Amino acid sequence: MERNQKLSQKHNAVFIGNGAMSCAMANCLSKNFSSICIWGNNEINVKECQSKHENNLYLPGIKLSENITFTSNLDLLTNNKISIIFCGVPTQYIRKTLSKLNKPKANSIIISFAKGLEIGTLNRPSQIIQDVWPDACVMALSGPAQAEELAKGKPFSIVLASNHEKEAKKIQELINTKTMRTYLSNDLIGVEIAGALKNVISITAGINDGLQYGDNAKASIMTRGLAEISRLGEKLGGHKETFSGLAGIGDLITSCISPFGRNYSLGKLLGEGQNYEDIMKNTIKVCEGAFTVKVLHEYSKELNVELPISNEVYSVLYENKSPQEGVQSLMKRTLKSEF
Repeated sequence: MERNQKLSQKHNAVFIGNGAMSCAMANCLSKNFSSICIWGNNEINVKECQSKHENNLYLPGIKLSENITFTSNLDLLTNNKISIIFCGVPTQYIRKTLSKLNKPKANSIIISFAKGLEIGTLNRPSQIIQDVWPDACVMALSGPAQAEELAKGKPFSIVLASNHEKEAKKIQELINTKTMRTYLSNDLIGVEIAGALKNVISITAGINDGLQYGDNAKASIMTRGLAEISRLGEKLGGHKETFSGLAGIGDLITSCISPFGRNYSLGKLLGEGQNYEDIMKNTIKVCEGAFTVKVLHEYSKELNVELPISNEVYSVLYENKSPQEGVQSLMKRTLKSEF
Protein backbone atom coordinates (compact mmCIF):
# COMPACT_ATOMS: atom_id res chain seq x y z
CA MET A 1 0.00 0.00 0.00
CA GLU A 2 1.35 3.43 -0.94
CA ARG A 3 2.27 5.98 1.76
CA ASN A 4 -0.56 8.36 0.77
CA GLN A 5 -3.11 5.54 0.91
CA LYS A 6 -2.00 4.67 4.45
CA LEU A 7 -2.32 8.33 5.45
CA SER A 8 -5.81 8.52 3.96
CA GLN A 9 -7.16 5.95 6.42
CA LYS A 10 -6.96 8.41 9.31
CA HIS A 11 -7.39 11.87 7.77
CA ASN A 12 -10.50 13.92 7.04
CA ALA A 13 -10.76 17.27 5.29
CA VAL A 14 -13.25 20.11 5.10
CA PHE A 15 -13.57 22.64 2.28
CA ILE A 16 -15.16 26.00 3.07
CA GLY A 17 -16.88 27.20 -0.09
CA ASN A 18 -18.44 24.97 -2.73
CA GLY A 19 -17.27 26.75 -5.87
CA ALA A 20 -15.49 25.19 -8.84
CA MET A 21 -12.03 25.18 -7.27
CA SER A 22 -13.17 23.64 -3.98
CA CYS A 23 -14.97 20.82 -5.78
CA ALA A 24 -12.11 20.27 -8.22
CA MET A 25 -9.46 20.22 -5.49
CA ALA A 26 -11.59 17.92 -3.34
CA ASN A 27 -11.94 15.52 -6.27
CA CYS A 28 -8.20 15.65 -6.87
CA LEU A 29 -7.46 14.86 -3.21
CA SER A 30 -10.27 12.37 -2.62
CA LYS A 31 -8.01 9.30 -2.55
CA ASN A 32 -5.77 10.91 0.06
CA PHE A 33 -8.54 11.32 2.65
CA SER A 34 -11.01 8.93 4.19
CA SER A 35 -13.69 11.61 3.94
CA ILE A 36 -14.07 15.14 2.56
CA CYS A 37 -16.91 17.49 3.44
CA ILE A 38 -17.60 20.62 1.39
CA TRP A 39 -19.45 23.47 3.10
CA GLY A 40 -21.57 25.96 1.15
CA ASN A 41 -24.07 28.67 2.13
CA ASN A 42 -26.41 28.12 -0.82
CA GLU A 43 -28.64 25.41 0.64
CA ILE A 44 -30.38 24.64 -2.65
CA ASN A 45 -27.05 24.12 -4.44
CA VAL A 46 -25.65 22.14 -1.50
CA LYS A 47 -28.62 19.74 -1.51
CA GLU A 48 -28.35 19.30 -5.27
CA CYS A 49 -24.61 18.59 -5.04
CA GLN A 50 -25.23 16.07 -2.27
CA SER A 51 -27.96 14.22 -4.18
CA LYS A 52 -26.34 14.24 -7.63
CA HIS A 53 -22.68 14.15 -6.59
CA GLU A 54 -22.02 16.84 -9.13
CA ASN A 55 -21.87 20.63 -8.90
CA ASN A 56 -23.87 21.66 -11.94
CA LEU A 57 -23.78 25.32 -10.93
CA TYR A 58 -20.00 25.79 -10.77
CA LEU A 59 -18.37 22.65 -12.18
CA PRO A 60 -20.83 20.96 -14.54
CA GLY A 61 -20.07 17.62 -16.12
CA ILE A 62 -17.68 16.42 -13.40
CA LYS A 63 -18.73 13.47 -11.24
CA LEU A 64 -17.37 13.83 -7.72
CA SER A 65 -15.85 11.00 -5.67
CA GLU A 66 -18.11 8.98 -3.39
CA ASN A 67 -16.29 10.04 -0.21
CA ILE A 68 -17.13 13.72 -0.85
CA THR A 69 -20.19 15.07 0.95
CA PHE A 70 -21.82 18.52 1.13
CA THR A 71 -23.30 20.49 4.02
CA SER A 72 -24.50 23.95 5.03
CA ASN A 73 -24.15 23.18 8.75
CA LEU A 74 -22.33 26.04 10.51
CA ASP A 75 -21.08 23.68 13.26
CA LEU A 76 -19.04 21.37 11.02
CA LEU A 77 -15.65 22.79 12.11
CA THR A 78 -16.15 21.69 15.72
CA ASN A 79 -15.52 18.08 14.67
CA ASN A 80 -12.24 17.07 16.33
CA LYS A 81 -11.58 14.46 13.64
CA ILE A 82 -10.90 17.12 10.97
CA SER A 83 -7.25 17.07 9.83
CA ILE A 84 -7.19 19.98 7.37
CA ILE A 85 -9.52 22.84 6.49
CA PHE A 86 -9.28 24.25 2.97
CA CYS A 87 -10.63 27.75 2.40
CA GLY A 88 -11.89 28.27 -1.14
CA VAL A 89 -13.96 31.38 -0.45
CA PRO A 90 -13.19 34.41 -2.68
CA THR A 91 -11.00 36.95 -0.89
CA GLN A 92 -13.65 39.64 -0.35
CA TYR A 93 -15.96 37.16 1.40
CA ILE A 94 -13.46 35.29 3.61
CA ARG A 95 -13.84 37.49 6.69
CA LYS A 96 -17.65 37.45 6.63
CA THR A 97 -17.86 33.73 5.90
CA LEU A 98 -15.40 32.58 8.57
CA SER A 99 -17.03 34.84 11.14
CA LYS A 100 -20.31 32.95 10.65
CA LEU A 101 -18.76 29.53 11.20
CA ASN A 102 -18.02 28.05 14.60
CA LYS A 103 -14.32 28.40 15.39
CA PRO A 104 -12.19 25.28 14.73
CA LYS A 105 -9.93 23.75 17.38
CA ALA A 106 -6.66 25.56 18.24
CA ASN A 107 -3.71 25.06 15.86
CA SER A 108 -5.98 23.78 13.08
CA ILE A 109 -4.34 23.64 9.65
CA ILE A 110 -6.11 26.10 7.33
CA ILE A 111 -5.05 26.11 3.67
CA SER A 112 -6.27 28.99 1.52
CA PHE A 113 -6.36 28.94 -2.27
CA ALA A 114 -8.05 32.31 -2.71
CA LYS A 115 -6.11 34.75 -4.90
CA GLY A 116 -6.79 38.37 -4.10
CA LEU A 117 -6.32 41.32 -1.75
CA GLU A 118 -9.00 42.56 0.64
CA ILE A 119 -10.51 45.94 -0.20
CA GLY A 120 -9.85 48.47 2.55
CA THR A 121 -7.02 46.56 4.23
CA LEU A 122 -4.62 45.26 1.52
CA ASN A 123 -4.73 42.00 3.49
CA ARG A 124 -3.81 38.76 1.79
CA PRO A 125 -6.14 35.75 2.29
CA SER A 126 -3.88 34.17 4.93
CA GLN A 127 -3.85 37.44 6.89
CA ILE A 128 -7.65 37.63 6.86
CA ILE A 129 -7.93 34.04 8.10
CA GLN A 130 -5.34 34.67 10.80
CA ASP A 131 -7.22 37.80 11.84
CA VAL A 132 -10.48 35.89 12.30
CA TRP A 133 -8.89 32.72 13.72
CA PRO A 134 -5.65 33.92 15.39
CA ASP A 135 -4.62 30.53 16.78
CA ALA A 136 -4.84 28.72 13.41
CA CYS A 137 -1.85 27.47 11.42
CA VAL A 138 -2.47 29.13 8.03
CA MET A 139 -0.92 28.15 4.69
CA ALA A 140 -1.55 29.03 1.04
CA LEU A 141 -1.83 26.76 -1.99
CA SER A 142 -1.14 28.41 -5.35
CA GLY A 143 0.11 27.84 -8.87
CA PRO A 144 -1.18 26.93 -12.35
CA ALA A 145 -4.33 25.00 -11.43
CA GLN A 146 -7.43 25.52 -13.55
CA ALA A 147 -10.35 23.77 -11.86
CA GLU A 148 -11.68 22.12 -15.01
CA GLU A 149 -8.36 20.37 -15.68
CA LEU A 150 -7.44 19.20 -12.21
CA ALA A 151 -10.97 17.87 -11.61
CA LYS A 152 -10.46 15.57 -14.61
CA GLY A 153 -7.22 14.19 -13.21
CA LYS A 154 -4.83 15.97 -15.56
CA PRO A 155 -1.28 16.35 -14.14
CA PHE A 156 -0.01 19.66 -12.75
CA SER A 157 2.30 21.12 -10.10
CA ILE A 158 1.47 23.48 -7.27
CA VAL A 159 3.21 25.20 -4.36
CA LEU A 160 2.29 25.11 -0.67
CA ALA A 161 3.50 28.23 1.13
CA SER A 162 3.84 28.42 4.90
CA ASN A 163 5.80 29.97 7.74
CA HIS A 164 5.42 26.69 9.66
CA GLU A 165 8.09 24.45 8.12
CA LYS A 166 7.49 21.31 10.20
CA GLU A 167 3.74 21.30 9.68
CA ALA A 168 4.08 22.22 5.99
CA LYS A 169 6.27 19.19 5.28
CA LYS A 170 3.63 16.89 6.76
CA ILE A 171 0.89 18.54 4.71
CA GLN A 172 3.03 18.39 1.56
CA GLU A 173 3.19 14.63 1.86
CA LEU A 174 -0.49 14.32 2.67
CA ILE A 175 -1.78 16.34 -0.29
CA ASN A 176 0.70 15.16 -2.92
CA THR A 177 -1.07 12.90 -5.43
CA LYS A 178 -0.37 11.04 -8.67
CA THR A 179 -1.65 14.06 -10.60
CA MET A 180 -0.71 16.94 -8.26
CA ARG A 181 2.99 17.38 -7.51
CA THR A 182 3.33 19.63 -4.47
CA TYR A 183 6.34 21.87 -3.81
CA LEU A 184 7.07 23.84 -0.63
CA SER A 185 7.81 27.53 -0.16
CA ASN A 186 8.48 29.62 2.93
CA ASP A 187 7.48 32.79 1.05
CA LEU A 188 3.85 33.18 2.04
CA ILE A 189 3.86 36.87 1.09
CA GLY A 190 5.31 36.38 -2.39
CA VAL A 191 3.11 33.41 -3.24
CA GLU A 192 -0.10 35.24 -2.31
CA ILE A 193 0.86 38.54 -3.95
CA ALA A 194 1.71 36.69 -7.17
CA GLY A 195 -1.65 34.92 -7.13
CA ALA A 196 -3.54 38.17 -6.56
CA LEU A 197 -1.81 40.24 -9.23
CA LYS A 198 -1.80 37.59 -11.94
CA ASN A 199 -5.60 37.90 -11.99
CA VAL A 200 -5.29 41.57 -12.96
CA ILE A 201 -2.73 40.80 -15.66
CA SER A 202 -4.92 38.02 -17.05
CA ILE A 203 -7.76 40.53 -17.50
CA THR A 204 -5.35 42.48 -19.70
CA ALA A 205 -4.45 39.32 -21.64
CA GLY A 206 -8.14 38.72 -22.25
CA ILE A 207 -8.59 42.30 -23.44
CA ASN A 208 -5.72 41.72 -25.85
CA ASP A 209 -7.41 38.67 -27.33
CA GLY A 210 -10.78 40.40 -27.47
CA LEU A 211 -9.16 43.20 -29.47
CA GLN A 212 -7.33 40.59 -31.60
CA TYR A 213 -3.96 42.28 -31.03
CA GLY A 214 -2.11 38.98 -31.38
CA ASP A 215 0.62 36.94 -29.72
CA ASN A 216 3.37 39.56 -29.70
CA ALA A 217 1.20 41.92 -27.68
CA LYS A 218 0.15 39.15 -25.29
CA ALA A 219 3.77 38.11 -24.70
CA SER A 220 4.57 41.74 -23.92
CA ILE A 221 1.66 41.94 -21.47
CA MET A 222 2.75 38.77 -19.68
CA THR A 223 6.39 39.83 -19.47
CA ARG A 224 5.74 43.36 -18.26
CA GLY A 225 2.96 42.02 -16.06
CA LEU A 226 5.45 39.72 -14.35
CA ALA A 227 7.71 42.72 -13.78
CA GLU A 228 4.77 44.50 -12.14
CA ILE A 229 4.01 41.48 -9.94
CA SER A 230 7.65 41.20 -8.88
CA ARG A 231 7.93 44.92 -8.19
CA LEU A 232 5.01 44.96 -5.77
CA GLY A 233 5.79 41.54 -4.32
CA GLU A 234 9.35 42.46 -3.39
CA LYS A 235 8.20 45.82 -2.02
CA LEU A 236 5.86 43.99 0.36
CA GLY A 237 8.52 41.49 1.44
CA GLY A 238 8.22 38.66 -1.09
CA HIS A 239 11.25 36.75 -2.36
CA LYS A 240 12.45 37.55 -5.87
CA GLU A 241 12.76 33.87 -6.86
CA THR A 242 9.09 33.21 -6.04
CA PHE A 243 7.97 35.19 -9.07
CA SER A 244 9.88 32.95 -11.47
CA GLY A 245 8.27 29.86 -9.91
CA LEU A 246 4.91 28.12 -10.02
CA ALA A 247 3.04 30.81 -8.09
CA GLY A 248 4.51 33.53 -10.30
CA ILE A 249 5.22 32.89 -13.97
CA GLY A 250 3.57 29.45 -13.83
CA ASP A 251 0.19 30.70 -12.69
CA LEU A 252 0.47 33.79 -14.88
CA ILE A 253 0.95 31.74 -18.06
CA THR A 254 -2.05 29.52 -17.37
CA SER A 255 -4.27 32.46 -16.45
CA CYS A 256 -3.35 34.40 -19.59
CA ILE A 257 -3.83 31.58 -22.10
CA SER A 258 -6.58 29.35 -20.70
CA PRO A 259 -10.12 29.99 -21.96
CA PHE A 260 -11.42 28.63 -18.62
CA GLY A 261 -10.02 31.54 -16.58
CA ARG A 262 -12.78 33.85 -15.32
CA ASN A 263 -10.49 36.92 -15.23
CA TYR A 264 -9.25 36.22 -18.75
CA SER A 265 -12.85 35.72 -19.88
CA LEU A 266 -13.85 39.05 -18.35
CA GLY A 267 -11.05 40.79 -20.22
CA LYS A 268 -11.91 39.10 -23.51
CA LEU A 269 -15.52 40.28 -23.31
CA LEU A 270 -14.32 43.80 -22.52
CA GLY A 271 -12.03 43.70 -25.55
CA GLU A 272 -14.94 42.57 -27.69
CA GLY A 273 -16.83 45.70 -26.68
CA GLN A 274 -19.05 44.59 -23.81
CA ASN A 275 -19.68 46.77 -20.77
CA TYR A 276 -18.20 45.73 -17.40
CA GLU A 277 -21.45 46.14 -15.45
CA ASP A 278 -23.38 44.10 -18.02
CA ILE A 279 -20.80 41.32 -17.94
CA MET A 280 -21.02 41.09 -14.14
CA LYS A 281 -24.81 40.95 -14.24
CA ASN A 282 -24.65 37.85 -16.41
CA THR A 283 -22.19 35.76 -14.40
CA ILE A 284 -22.37 33.98 -11.05
CA LYS A 285 -18.61 33.54 -10.88
CA VAL A 286 -16.38 35.93 -8.92
CA CYS A 287 -13.62 37.64 -10.89
CA GLU A 288 -11.08 38.28 -8.15
CA GLY A 289 -8.96 40.54 -10.37
CA ALA A 290 -11.75 43.11 -10.63
CA PHE A 291 -11.64 43.55 -6.85
CA THR A 292 -7.87 43.31 -6.49
CA VAL A 293 -7.34 46.12 -8.97
CA LYS A 294 -9.31 48.43 -6.68
CA VAL A 295 -6.89 47.65 -3.86
CA LEU A 296 -3.88 48.19 -6.11
CA HIS A 297 -5.24 51.52 -7.31
CA GLU A 298 -5.70 52.64 -3.72
CA TYR A 299 -2.30 51.57 -2.47
CA SER A 300 0.08 51.98 -5.43
CA LYS A 301 0.75 55.65 -4.67
CA GLU A 302 0.96 55.05 -0.94
CA LEU A 303 3.50 52.27 -1.49
CA ASN A 304 5.31 54.26 -4.19
CA VAL A 305 5.21 51.31 -6.59
CA GLU A 306 4.76 51.70 -10.33
CA LEU A 307 1.81 49.55 -11.52
CA PRO A 308 0.94 50.86 -15.01
CA ILE A 309 -0.93 47.80 -16.28
CA SER A 310 -3.02 47.52 -13.13
CA ASN A 311 -3.83 51.22 -13.25
CA GLU A 312 -5.07 50.97 -16.83
CA VAL A 313 -7.24 47.96 -15.97
CA TYR A 314 -8.75 50.03 -13.16
CA SER A 315 -9.49 52.86 -15.59
CA VAL A 316 -11.19 50.49 -18.03
CA LEU A 317 -13.31 48.85 -15.33
CA TYR A 318 -14.22 51.84 -13.21
CA GLU A 319 -13.53 55.06 -15.12
CA ASN A 320 -15.19 54.25 -18.46
CA LYS A 321 -11.93 54.22 -20.36
CA SER A 322 -12.09 52.10 -23.49
CA PRO A 323 -9.75 49.08 -23.76
CA GLN A 324 -8.17 50.64 -26.85
CA GLU A 325 -7.43 53.85 -24.94
CA GLY A 326 -5.95 51.82 -22.11
CA VAL A 327 -3.56 50.08 -24.49
CA GLN A 328 -2.57 53.38 -26.07
CA SER A 329 -1.86 54.89 -22.66
CA LEU A 330 0.56 52.05 -21.96
CA MET A 331 2.24 52.40 -25.35
CA LYS A 332 2.72 56.17 -24.89
CA ARG A 333 4.43 55.94 -21.50
CA THR A 334 7.83 57.61 -21.11
CA LEU A 335 10.60 55.49 -22.65
CA LYS A 336 12.91 53.74 -20.18
CA SER A 337 15.36 50.86 -19.72
CA GLU A 338 13.82 47.41 -19.39
CA PHE A 339 15.60 46.56 -16.12
